[in-house]
Amino acid sequence: MSAASFLGVVGLIAVLGLDGFLYAIGGFVAFVTILLLVAEPLRYSGNHTLGDVLAYRLRQRPVRAMAAMTTLATILFA
Repeated sequence: MSAASFLGVVGLIAVLGLDGFLYAIGGFVAFVTILLLVAEPLRYSGNHTLGDVLAYRLRQRPVRAMAAMTTLATILFA
């Protein structure tokens, strides 16, 4: 845990009380849930990205095009 994360969580708890604590715990619970639901099956599928899994299960060309467009949109607008 970085110092900025620690100070941010402490600040949330200080300002918002119990709600700040729930925000901090919610992020951790969401991370673990995504790790179990997405990352573990992705690892066992033998593919490296979610786009690889979708391209394997669906038609490859549209999936690759959509993955490329969303990647470019994320880079341009972030």
